[in-house]
Amino acid sequence: MVGLKNVARLKILCPICGHNDWCMVSDDHKLSLCQRIQNEHPNKKGGWWHSLEDRISSKKEDFTPRIEKPKANEDLLHAIYSDLFQQFSLSAEHMEGLIKRGLTAREIREHGYSTLPINDRHKVGKRLLDKYGIEALSSVPGFYLKEGPYGEYWTIFGGTGFMIPILSYDQKITGIQVRVDRPTSRTKYIWLSTDGKKQGTNSGNPVHVAIPPMIQSNDIWVTEGPVKANVIAWRKKCVALAAPGVAHWQEIPELVSRLRKLLAHDGRNIVAYDSSEFNSKPWVKQAADLLAKELKELQLSPLFALWDSVHGKGIDDVILSGNEKEILFELSSFSNVRLP
Repeated sequence: MVGLKNVARLKILCPICGHNDWCMVSDDHKLSLCQRIQNEHPNKKGGWWHSLEDRISSKKEDFTPRIEKPKANEDLLHAIYSDLFQQFSLSAEHMEGLIKRGLTAREIREHGYSTLPINDRHKVGKRLLDKYGIEALSSVPGFYLKEGPYGEYWTIFGGTGFMIPILSYDQKITGIQVRVDRPTSRTKYIWLSTDGKKQGTNSGNPVHVAIPPMIQSNDIWVTEGPVKANVIAWRKKCVALAAPGVAHWQEIPELVSRLRKLLAHDGRNIVAYDSSEFNSKPWVKQAADLLAKELKELQLSPLFALWDSVHGKGIDDVILSGNEKEILFELSSFSNVRLP
């Protein structure tokens, strides 16, 4: 069987579509399983097979790892990002939207959401530059040096929206996602990242670890998106992990293993991706299957939480709407065996 690795894990671009996620390349670099460019060789579990043998000699750069500027260590990221969140409060509009979504005022406050406005970014950039210095600020994703009519100045990149702190295993802020005010059909959440900007840094794809004030369940849930993970953690009083995308599951098994050593072994490992995507996007099932395989190898076999999308698009919608009883648990992402 052909050995495959995700392009995100290899830190390369897909040689077929040029994207840095979803797709896979064979260990011998002779095949690509692209999830976007169709041809006459579909893979039954999603994607299309493309031969790369005619590309090896002429496009060796296809397999050259992307060079990324190293970002700050966890302590410095946490310090600067904590200061950033203190500079901007959550707007009334964003607060109202989160409450309508079903979150309580306490949850919103404790989760640390904050508004990223269009104004005053340069003022905050100047304050943090004075406090931490150029070397530090240039190593933190989201900050960069911008050219203005009166010269260069430090500021924060990205559209307006509310910011979500991404927490590490040690509960330090190692990244920020922004729920943009004007989402498109393809983009609702973006990383606060300045890859390619002057003095900017790539955010990478850190996993969010949501831990409630009091753990009462030994279950560990895995979902996609930090808001979903926060809802699971607080409402079910358990640890929840948020993959930055279903294709970016590679850090999840090690984190589950570390967490399982701290929790009782009778807890379940539950994967809860959007049910509608499970049913309509083959590559979501494929990524989930790869995650399941890795977890099984660590003796951490998962269950898959599935539900009819009429009860909610994401697991957070299902929980907040009181439809948890509609969730069914499968032994495999492809199995019809259902557990109560």
